[in-house]
Amino acid sequence: MEINELIDRLRHQIGDIDLENPNITDEELERILEDSAAEYSRLKAYIKFDETQTYDPNNNVYNAPEDSIKIKNVVLKSNPNYSFDFIDNLDQIILNNQFNVDSDQLKITYIRFFKPSDIDLREIDLYLMYAEALCYKLMASKTAELIKFSTGEKMFDESLVSDKFRKLYEDAVKQFKKVAIKSYGKRANYVNFNFDYNLPYPPKGEEL
Repeated sequence: MEINELIDRLRHQIGDIDLENPNITDEELERILEDSAAEYSRLKAYIKFDETQTYDPNNNVYNAPEDSIKIKNVVLKSNPNYSFDFIDNLDQIILNNQFNVDSDQLKITYIRFFKPSDIDLREIDLYLMYAEALCYKLMASKTAELIKFSTGEKMFDESLVSDKFRKLYEDAVKQFKKVAIKSYGKRANYVNFNFDYNLPYPPKGEEL
């Protein structure tokens, strides 16, 4: 499903359909869909392999696969017993140990990142449940900012936010957990979802 279709579907799901004066802009919904895609990817835990990079004992920095969200393992392709201790540094893999071997390929095992448009159509409802929860976090943040400006407060104060959005957020998360466990079983219990109701969202310093 294309990103514009997802934005429209999410907008109708949260009831924010006044396009002339929306509570959440299309750009903000796109950011929310991207954040939700990261959580979906962790839940799905789709394993892929990359064997495109040649190992050089004199080099300890390699490119992480472009569609990776987490590196699971790095070994030598011809000898999987040669396993590397590594640092997953976003778009880089830093090897902490080296092996004195002839030219070989690295075999990188990783969890694939699913872009919003890559989400399985059979799992769109589950994916949008998490996105809906993030919408309520954003609305809570916007409400607090509005109150801050009107009262002259200089610091973000979560206590200024109505319980309305916290309740909507908690209900959406509860439904997401229920469906996730039903779909993925016990595995869903071991995914480190970011369910904390920490405001503001997105965190200060991160632009939507």
